[in-house]
Amino acid sequence: DAPGGFARLLARHLAKPLATLLWPRALDGDAGAAFDAGPLQAAHDAARTLWQAERAAIVQCLHDGRSQLHAGTFKAEAIEASAQAWDRLLAGSDALAAPTARLDLFGRDSHKPKKNCSAPQHPFFDFAQHLLRLRGDAAVALDLQRLALLRRLLDEGSAAVREAKRRRRVVAFDDMLFNLHERLIAADGGALAAALRARFPAALIDEFQDTDPLQFAIFETVYGGTALPLLFVGDPKQAIYSFRNADLPTYLRARARARATYSLAANQRSSGALIDALNLLFGANAAAFMQAGLAYHPVVAGARPRPALHDATEVRAPLQVWLLPDAPRALKQRAAAMALEATAAEIARLIDAGRRGAIRVGERALAAADIAVLVRSHVQAGAVRRALADAGVGAVELSRASVFHGSDAEELARVLAAVQAPQRESAVRAALAAELLGLDAQAIA
Repeated sequence: DAPGGFARLLARHLAKPLATLLWPRALDGDAGAAFDAGPLQAAHDAARTLWQAERAAIVQCLHDGRSQLHAGTFKAEAIEASAQAWDRLLAGSDALAAPTARLDLFGRDSHKPKKNCSAPQHPFFDFAQHLLRLRGDAAVALDLQRLALLRRLLDEGSAAVREAKRRRRVVAFDDMLFNLHERLIAADGGALAAALRARFPAALIDEFQDTDPLQFAIFETVYGGTALPLLFVGDPKQAIYSFRNADLPTYLRARARARATYSLAANQRSSGALIDALNLLFGANAAAFMQAGLAYHPVVAGARPRPALHDATEVRAPLQVWLLPDAPRALKQRAAAMALEATAAEIARLIDAGRRGAIRVGERALAAADIAVLVRSHVQAGAVRRALADAGVGAVELSRASVFHGSDAEELARVLAAVQAPQRESAVRAALAAELLGLDAQAIA
């Protein structure tokens, strides 16, 4: 918990103003009341006094009673670790200090003796149990106070931020959506909705799977309960923009309310063999996407003509799944590196086979421009590009990074620095060493 974290939490709430916040029922009680730390501090001080006076005897008593207790829990090393945790806790006066190991081994409630056995006896075990109970009660109370603070932050902070923006005449995209929805649901919002329907008597929202709850609420308020056409076009399996506040339940809720649904039955982009393989893969399990409302609909290859891929190098299945060797034991970083190396090597093989005419797209040879790599993030895209470069394959990366942060920009900056100060030998040599000038070490010398 820090101001930066609170600010991010408030920003998330502002981006999803219609989200339902679920708070513990206990918050509606006296969660905001000040926590009485007196009994906890008294219990801490009493346990501290006894521990400091009889620490060795207390620990030895628990060791001596190990044979009477659960052997798996009360191991010698576990008792010593717990004793050291009590040392650190009772070395100071902070009754809420975080433990570094299990404290409960010295609490009375943990001493469940075996059949026909007796639990070890020492007054500290009762002191410890009392302190642990009060610490637990304090943790619950403080958690509730924290949640009460967060609820107040979200309730009051959201209104305060919007009011501050109004005073400064600042409007962001999310504010435009919120302001429109606020006006639509106001007492006189019906006139605005009617004006919007008159201006837009039909609406078609493409990529609807990326619609957020606030946007859907606007559409529903404007067009709901009317006979005007409101068309949603989307595929829930392509919902990838949760970072833009889109959520899948919004799509599923809208689809459930639709008067009619239609699906595309033909795929115009993929080969028939690949489509058949995907139909078999995803059709094997009705719950392949592990969420109610998401199902795979088999499709057929479209009639649009497309050049076929011919690979004469070896017989290959249209859909292939690569497994890393010893994948369960491979570390994540090593597994990622292996996947990058395999991807780059396969692309290099395809390009080489294309140059030899062994792989063709229709009547022409396969070229590097025919190949694309789908990645999950910009970081992964950069890693693939570097792996391809190591394999001697050039690649173009679709990146959101600034061109000024690339290696080409750095080299150009060195060249311009030398142009600006040609009398500086170090600057000139740095420029001459730039890859874009194409000089080797002998030429620079």
